[in-house]
Amino acid sequence: MQVTEKMTLREYDAWAEEYRPEKVPDPRNRDPRRTVGDAIYDFSGDAPLKRPGPHNESNRKTDLDGKYALLSEYFFYFGNQPVALPERLRGLVKRGPGHRAPENDPYVEPFVDWLTGLGYRPNVPQGDPQLMRPRSVRVELIRKLQRR
Repeated sequence: MQVTEKMTLREYDAWAEEYRPEKVPDPRNRDPRRTVGDAIYDFSGDAPLKRPGPHNESNRKTDLDGKYALLSEYFFYFGNQPVALPERLRGLVKRGPGHRAPENDPYVEPFVDWLTGLGYRPNVPQGDPQLMRPRSVRVELIRKLQRR
């Protein structure tokens, strides 16, 4: 993705609820893609509350470790249909949270050339989210929510 905007996690949550509700996980939705999303914490109160979704409380520290959400108007999303990086670009791969900046500099132009040369249209998901829940798990989650 090419970053076009950044906002605090609290600002992002309010923005997602108002302008992009599909980013807020909805376990009751019939479309399994709507059961996952990246606005996974509700910041409307004093402390962020985890919304239903594939993450659990053990993910809280890493989920909330950063200060900002990065937004893009130009991205490629592969989800469960990943495309392997060619060997010459494997230096871009970083394990774990965070990001690398200066180390990526020699790869930026070759990576963009390779990615745009694949023939995919930007801003069009090529696959579904990898963490989509099977229907049986969604049904059980909906039942739990209905008992509350």
